[in-house]
Amino acid sequence: MTGIADADVIRRTRFLVVDGDKDALSRVEQYLLACGALQVFLAPAPLAGLRILQDPKSRIDCLICAHKRGTITGLQFLQGLRSGRWGGGKIQSVKFILMMGQLDVAAIQAADRSGISGYLVGDLNQQTVAADVTKALTQDRGVSPLPTMQVAHVNVSGADFVLVPFDTGFAQADVGYQQGVMSQLNTLMQEQQLGGAVTPVWEIPGQGLGYFAPPQHHARLQSLSLDFVRANLNREISVLRPPPFAVLASPGSAAYTAYMASEQKSGPTPDDVLDLKGFEVPPPSGRKP
Repeated sequence: MTGIADADVIRRTRFLVVDGDKDALSRVEQYLLACGALQVFLAPAPLAGLRILQDPKSRIDCLICAHKRGTITGLQFLQGLRSGRWGGGKIQSVKFILMMGQLDVAAIQAADRSGISGYLVGDLNQQTVAADVTKALTQDRGVSPLPTMQVAHVNVSGADFVLVPFDTGFAQADVGYQQGVMSQLNTLMQEQQLGGAVTPVWEIPGQGLGYFAPPQHHARLQSLSLDFVRANLNREISVLRPPPFAVLASPGSAAYTAYMASEQKSGPTPDDVLDLKGFEVPPPSGRKP
């Protein structure tokens, strides 16, 4: 259930919903109107949605777009908007919610880095749509449905480090196992384009900070404390399979749990290429502003 303040957020919002599935399009419209949405525009594909978004009379506040293959995918639509490819100002910064029937891990990881506002993943119902849309409208950044871990990307005495908090179990693991985790972390940080020495750190009760690093970095790291690391956790990274022992910020969503249980991904349904020569912005449903 959403509170009065949360309900007011939806009631003040003009939505554009983009989906080639007419049934899903209708359901999302129905759920938003049931929450009192100010206006809801509908489009069958991103190109049609772009026409509505660029129309000055539409004044869209929040875009909900299905992630499907076609001329432009939902992810590409997001990236084009955030880059300013299709207009600056409000168009570039419009709230953007990515909708997908099943978890698409690669798309989510890319969307997390591209300024996504929120997600609708899995079967749609009014309660989850209301909760997830409200969350996207009221938070500054999107919450990934994947597990996330926090790291400190810092410069210490002239050298860049990516400090990764671990629990003390890492220090007690076999050296070969530790090296395997380090390899996994290095690959992950390269994907996130984080430069610096990737360094697992952990608390040694009564002694300070433990770390896994080559000897040339020991002098710099000896001056650090776990409080310093905690105070400088400035990057949150979504991960499909979290490294063992890493301290996570989020355990992941129910959709992630279902994905890991099945280990199966189904390909998105292709959209038909639309001829938009005669396309006109349709009238919205909802209350008169």
